[in-house]
Amino acid sequence: MSFIRSLRFKFIVGLTLIMLPLFMLLYYNNVYAMKVVRDKVSLTNMNHLAKSVEQNERVLQETNRYLYSLGERDPDIISLFFLKYGSGDYIIAKQRIMNKFMTDIGFYNLIDSFFYMMP
Repeated sequence: MSFIRSLRFKFIVGLTLIMLPLFMLLYYNNVYAMKVVRDKVSLTNMNHLAKSVEQNERVLQETNRYLYSLGERDPDIISLFFLKYGSGDYIIAKQRIMNKFMTDIGFYNLIDSFFYMMP
């Protein structure tokens, strides 16, 4: 019983009663700050991802329009279906198509490269 009345016990209990709410406040503040930072980073990443997807979609649509218009209008591409594979005319038409792709890449700055497969 004398320990409870001692100055040491009163000092420890008093310090604990003061420090415990401060530690709890510090813990709550850290948890809240982590939640806010996590939400902001998540929002930033989501916005960045949405912007990247939108930009990629525009590039793909432009590429799609270009390739469809090229397939409909270019006589060399149309002639590939009627020429014999490996013939001289086939190879010349194929080379003209490749040259057209190389010159058109300069005009379409969003399209870095064309991937195409020739039969």
